[in-house]
Amino acid sequence: MRRVAERPFNGPPLAILAAAMLIAVALPADTAALPLSLAHPKRAGCATQAPAALARAARQNSVPSSISRSVSPILGQRGELMGRTLSATASDGRRITRTLPAESFVAPPTGALVLYGLHHPDAGSQILGIDTDTGCEGLLATTDSIARSAISDQSGDALYVHSVSSSTRADLGVTRYRLSDGNVELVVPPLPADERFGRTFATELRWSVAEDELAVQSCGFSACRTRILEVATGAVSTIDEPAQGSLVALSDARLIAFATCPGRPCEVLSFDRRAGDTEVVAGEALAAEVRADAEAFIVVIETTTGKVEVDL
Repeated sequence: MRRVAERPFNGPPLAILAAAMLIAVALPADTAALPLSLAHPKRAGCATQAPAALARAARQNSVPSSISRSVSPILGQRGELMGRTLSATASDGRRITRTLPAESFVAPPTGALVLYGLHHPDAGSQILGIDTDTGCEGLLATTDSIARSAISDQSGDALYVHSVSSSTRADLGVTRYRLSDGNVELVVPPLPADERFGRTFATELRWSVAEDELAVQSCGFSACRTRILEVATGAVSTIDEPAQGSLVALSDARLIAFATCPGRPCEVLSFDRRAGDTEVVAGEALAAEVRADAEAFIVVIETTTGKVEVDL
């Protein structure tokens, strides 16, 4: 562990996750959705592009930091969530805007690919992708359940989709959609009930730094648990210490996460995947991010007294 006495940088507070959970609690199961429409403008050369080709090109062509995208809630007269507005900027500067229903999600960019999903009771869920390099957009996968989040693999050949039951909102696990051949396979089973965590309100999909393992972190009001899919073998392991808060990074050796704090500053914890030990690697942390140096990946943590770097 290395300490760096530099000016801190800013990052999003854990309260953002808590706010998202509260919105989910307040949203009734039968909240009216905005009309579902896929009649989006087509760009020349996009109409005949296969889903696998679109995702593959967008996933490999750009870095996430080059993509600008934002999501804003659409509220009714009584403050109820009616939908979301997705805005993204293509590499040519063109603004792409989509209006989504309440049952929808927008995933963090991976490469130039922005994934989003929308659900309508009469049409199921659709997962779509926008290639912000070209402005092309396409339907990548569909499901009768409610898609809550999705992520593309490094090649762009497969989507991993977390979904819940459209009737009960019960967790249905994570399904892999192979875009090249249409194969659909459940790869992470439904989340088992655990009274230590209570009801789950948010599930995040995140790749390990090597992108060979998929972290599926499910959080209740205060604590989280993470299941880890080893893609090559299909094996699933779990880190379920109740001290675990929002995920920062995953490697083959450790999982880095904030502690279960109501806000910032907060401790940052390292969970040793081999020994099973938990270590506090930073106190009074404000933000954390993963960076790559010449030899390895590191987590850079901003604290109230400077920066802490943790090798992954």
